[in-house]
Amino acid sequence: MIDLSVDLSKIDYKNLLRIFRDSSGKLRDKIREIIIQRIEKNKPFVSINEKETQHLYKIRKYESYRMMEICLGSHWSMNLIGLGLLVSELNETQKTDLQEKVRIEVHRKYGAKGLKILEMGSTGVIRDIIDYLSRIKTRKEYTFLEMNKLFDNILDKWQKMAIFVKSEDDMNHIKMKCRQLLESKDSLFFVFAYGFAVKHAINAIASLNNDGELKGYLFFANMGTDGKRNIYSCSFENVEGFGIDSFI
Repeated sequence: MIDLSVDLSKIDYKNLLRIFRDSSGKLRDKIREIIIQRIEKNKPFVSINEKETQHLYKIRKYESYRMMEICLGSHWSMNLIGLGLLVSELNETQKTDLQEKVRIEVHRKYGAKGLKILEMGSTGVIRDIIDYLSRIKTRKEYTFLEMNKLFDNILDKWQKMAIFVKSEDDMNHIKMKCRQLLESKDSLFFVFAYGFAVKHAINAIASLNNDGELKGYLFFANMGTDGKRNIYSCSFENVEGFGIDSFI
């Protein structure tokens, strides 16, 4: 006898097929729908080879990918986020080859937003975006709908809200770039720095904070590594009048 109170979506594939064989009517139709959804979800959506496909399946089990599912649910971009995480793990030659191979397909299916997610993967910042979304979902207790709007807005405004510090940028140049967004009271922006640029970025943000120029902004910094170089990221969220609630 099947316990109808059980959430069918949480049953593993093998047991779901067993229940399907023994079911009928509306229950059988519901299980068929769940099975089809799982097949579509796991099916490669761009032209990648078998090795890359297996890597993509592995990534879908990563904590970072699971975190994004918790934040966004069945958002249209989940397949692309997996692809972005895949790109972030490749070396520079592999990144270029894969991006060129899938760029046309991604643009045709997902437009400019899809290409931005691919770019987030190639620059490695996609993990920082996942960390940010996870923090804000916990702190603000946003619904899936609100989280989806937030992520879509980040994609729409990505070019404006992301500051990538170059190794030749000095502290004053970084402060100037940040001030432009602070003075316009932007709801949200990010600063990213790699390798030799990390020290200048940290010093610039510390200087802005010491001078009281970050008043009205909640900021969270993170330091990591890609195995070869340090990676620094910092998110800035307006909490005075133009807070993140108005952004979504």
